[in-house]
Amino acid sequence: MAEHDFDVKIASIGQANGLKGYVQLYLFLLSSKDLYTLNGMIFDKNNKNYEIKIISKKKSYYIAKINSIDSRDQAEALRGTDLFIKRLSLPPTLLEDFYYVDLIGMEVFLGNGNYIGKVINIANFGACDLLEISLTDKKDSIYHPFNKVFVPEVDLINKKLIIKVASD
Repeated sequence: MAEHDFDVKIASIGQANGLKGYVQLYLFLLSSKDLYTLNGMIFDKNNKNYEIKIISKKKSYYIAKINSIDSRDQAEALRGTDLFIKRLSLPPTLLEDFYYVDLIGMEVFLGNGNYIGKVINIANFGACDLLEISLTDKKDSIYHPFNKVFVPEVDLINKKLIIKVASD
């Protein structure tokens, strides 16, 4: 569970679509239906609130209508805008469940107990979800598969996780 409230990026606005003020919306939620429960809580980096209605789904984005945007020029002015919600506005999870954003900042240990760094991001380049881990002894970071085989333990209370590597 998150101990502090912070901004969670849920979408990015792409280019205008058509003449009625519709935009391409790149959504980072599990389902577009989740967007409707968040309307009224969505904001940009300037704290301007947004209400969004999904019009249709394309292959990698949605066509969306944003409140008070009625022309192509207005829609194009929003291009590149990131949209956020507060972490605490997300619904609570079950005991063993969590949001990926809750993993950021967790300490990472090997199976033998050695501390190696902290989670700084979660990415997916197409094959699987990956933890980006900032290593303590280097300026670099590494990517590590995120699944039960390679991450057998996630301890939300103590903010740490155990990873398994080939040498374990």
